[in-house]
Amino acid sequence: MLNLILEHKKLLEEALNNEIQLNEKFFIYNDQMIKNFQHERLVHLLVTLFFGLITILAFIFVYSNVQSLCGYILIAILIVMTFFYTIYYFRLENAVQEIYKLTKEIYKKSNML
Repeated sequence: MLNLILEHKKLLEEALNNEIQLNEKFFIYNDQMIKNFQHERLVHLLVTLFFGLITILAFIFVYSNVQSLCGYILIAILIVMTFFYTIYYFRLENAVQEIYKLTKEIYKKSNML
């Protein structure tokens, strides 16, 4: 998904530099892509929060009850997965914010704002 966002960002930069004709189809396409990116952000936010919650619950359970090697391995795996989900969500969020800025500039340029 991140590659798709970067491709769309490149398309918006080309539109901003007058390399692409700005017509109604372009704006409809851009709006649809932004909706898709917003949905993707929401899904990844929920997954990240879910893994964070599961990690905390596993941590509490292992340290209060089990205290076994398997429990510690499970916590380590969950921490690593949560870490990478958080990094991915951070990159996704920043890329979508850049899309918003470019879209706003295009709307200003075409006198639609």
